[in-house]
Amino acid sequence: MDIIAIQEILNVESKYLIECKRKQKKHSVGVGTVREFYGVHTAEKANKSIIAATSFFTSTAKEFAETCQWQLDLRDYDDVIGWIKAYRE
Repeated sequence: MDIIAIQEILNVESKYLIECKRKQKKHSVGVGTVREFYGVHTAEKANKSIIAATSFFTSTAKEFAETCQWQLDLRDYDDVIGWIKAYRE
């Protein structure tokens, strides 16, 4: 994992994990990577985890992530570009 973020609201701590994948757009992030990171999420007892990629996710990776949507988010190239544009404004 690349980032561990802890947030405290009303004396309740939440733990967030973020994994960054830097790949060319033509090389998608597969389900194996997503499953592996979900295992880390579970072992770390995180509240929410995100995989942010400079490429896209395979359909099987997206299908797996949907089964654990409350624990895991996938953010692809378009999302990352959107974050950068929003930050610049």
